[in-house]
Amino acid sequence: MNKNTTSDITEWLIWSIFLLSIADMTFTIVEIKLGLAYEMNPWLAFLHSTHPSLFIFAKVLLTAICCSIFLCTKDNILTKMSVIFIFIIYLMLLFFHIIGIIDSTSLLGDINILNFATHH
Repeated sequence: MNKNTTSDITEWLIWSIFLLSIADMTFTIVEIKLGLAYEMNPWLAFLHSTHPSLFIFAKVLLTAICCSIFLCTKDNILTKMSVIFIFIIYLMLLFFHIIGIIDSTSLLGDINILNFATHH
């Protein structure tokens, strides 16, 4: 792969991280409101308990700053490795949000996906 191709892939992953972070934030807000989950980051949890708008502002701002730094350094090998790692983490977070919502809404009847996955 040439430098332009890897740079394009890295840039695509960075924009995907931003969108996945927004999806994570949205799922978190909905799940907190439904009593299905809580924010695990203590600082963001404090902001959410103070006012959800502060939580949204901080989450979007911090993500935008980090993604901007990544975009400015996208040709750096450490940035590329970090972006891949963060992208995978966000994909897993999104997966767990979706599984958690499916489990909590009993869409599958008596089957609990998380219990089934951990006990089989």
